[in-house]
Amino acid sequence: MPKIAFKAMTAVMSIRKLFRDIDGEIRYAGIKPGCSLLDFGCGLGFNTIPAAGIVGPEGKVFALDISKQAIEVLKKKAKKNNLENIEVVLSDCDTGLESSSMDSVYLHNTLPLIKNKKDVLDEIHRVLKINGRLSY
Repeated sequence: MPKIAFKAMTAVMSIRKLFRDIDGEIRYAGIKPGCSLLDFGCGLGFNTIPAAGIVGPEGKVFALDISKQAIEVLKKKAKKNNLENIEVVLSDCDTGLESSSMDSVYLHNTLPLIKNKKDVLDEIHRVLKINGRLSY
């Protein structure tokens, strides 16, 4: 993504964040201590960072995004917040995760931007545990 486009996206997402109850969204999604979570389309980590705090050291958040720039921002935020339970995944679809390994998948503000929705939904279905939760 060109640098100017990334800066514009960052500004828009930062403004949108002001009007969201991210902690409420995370609680509503059923994310709890010890959970394994895939934040699909994690962007700048607005959901990833608080979710990593909730799942705690016994849980894990896999933060996937197609943007290398967004992943770099997220890595800096994780380090600043001393969060060692976040693993970043640079990809547009392939998570590299084991089948049936995720308690939850967080897919907020992402699906409309995805070109091949079927492949993404198939991958999410593959990695979710039986009775796992998809939060959209």
